[in-house]
Amino acid sequence: MDQTIALYRDIRGASESRIKVLTKKFNITEDSVPIAGLSMSHNYVTCALEQVSWYYDTWRKCTSTSVANIEQLQNENAERVILLGKGTLILSLSGMEFCLKEAAKSYPDVLKLNGNKRQYLSGIMTRSLEKGLMSAEASSRWSAVSQLRNTLVHNNGIADENLSAIFPNGVELKLVEGKMAEGKLTMFPKLTEWAIGSFADWCDSFLNRAMGASSLV
Repeated sequence: MDQTIALYRDIRGASESRIKVLTKKFNITEDSVPIAGLSMSHNYVTCALEQVSWYYDTWRKCTSTSVANIEQLQNENAERVILLGKGTLILSLSGMEFCLKEAAKSYPDVLKLNGNKRQYLSGIMTRSLEKGLMSAEASSRWSAVSQLRNTLVHNNGIADENLSAIFPNGVELKLVEGKMAEGKLTMFPKLTEWAIGSFADWCDSFLNRAMGASSLV
């Protein structure tokens, strides 16, 4: 549990740092698209950190004499933390998706999306790859994360196809057809960590193209 708390602290600090760099570089506010997606994620991660910290404090106070079945309570707390991680990832990705679409509308010449077609996260990232705003590896991982989100939101977490992806921070995402998406306490926070970092990179590339700014050294 303490590892999860430390991870959320690191994610919150990293997101705050990336927001400050981007707002200064492009002379925009935190609520400007697309970096507003980072601000949303920062808030969601902060809420997750506060709640996980509360669970941890509750967990530490439990003893074999104060709780009839401490092992059951610990397992239930772990399930709640995993659920919280799922929610934080889903909310973060949804906020990012919204800001991607709004940024594409505000600067239509960058991605040149089909205005008559409904846009989704994975499709925008595929288009970003075509326009040279991200690497093939990043685009593939966005596709995997988008598939996970869709599985959690639309299929009760049960995968309808196999999927395997490894992320730079060491987390491995594996979905097995017909089975519930599962992972350690740190899996969903680490996926959120990767998504925030990759989205910040995308914001930098997108705004460089949109505003003609030079990249930071």
